[in-house]
Amino acid sequence: MSNAHEAALERVQIIANSEIGFMNANIRDSTALDKVFTEFKPETVIHFIGLKVVGQSASEPLKYYNVNIGGSISLLEAMDRTDCLNIIFSPSAIVYGVPHYLPYDEKHPTNPVSPYRRTKLIIEEIIHDWVTVESKLRGTSLRYFNPVGDHPSGQIGEYPKGTPNNLMPFISQAASGWRDYVRIF
Repeated sequence: MSNAHEAALERVQIIANSEIGFMNANIRDSTALDKVFTEFKPETVIHFIGLKVVGQSASEPLKYYNVNIGGSISLLEAMDRTDCLNIIFSPSAIVYGVPHYLPYDEKHPTNPVSPYRRTKLIIEEIIHDWVTVESKLRGTSLRYFNPVGDHPSGQIGEYPKGTPNNLMPFISQAASGWRDYVRIF
C-alpha cells in the first residue's frame, strides 16, 4: 500500500459485488504472511512485486533488492509452510531490456537495465528454481507490456498516492482536469 489507496479495494468490491478479503502486511514479515495464508488459504498467489520506480531503484538499489527479492523469498517460504503450491508472477516484458529485435518474443535475450528490472528477472529465476524442487509446485511468469486504463465505471484506474512515477497517471489526470497539462521532459 506504499503507492495505493485502500479506497481502490472498496471500489473493486462495488464493481465485483463481492467482499474482498484484505490484510495490510509487509511481504518481508513472515509472521504476517503466515497469518495471511492461514486465514485466506489461497490455492494460488498472484505476485505483482513490491517497489517499482525505475529511477528510485537506481538511487536506492539495496532497498529494491531487499523488498522485491527478499520479500519474494519470504512469500515463497510462507507458501511452502502452508502448502500453497501455485504462483503466478508478473515480471513483465521489461526483463528484456533494450531490444535486439522487435517484436519481442520469448527467445529474446534478457538484459534488464535497472536494479528494479533486474529484481524482476532474479525473482523469475528464483521461482523457476523453487518449482524444480518438487513436481507438485507450479510457477508461471507473465512477460507482458503493462496494460493501462480505467474500469468503465470510473471506480478504479490510474490513481497513485503522491506524484506519479510513470506517464499514464499524468495523462489521466490531465484528461480529467486534475492537472492543467502534461509536462514532457
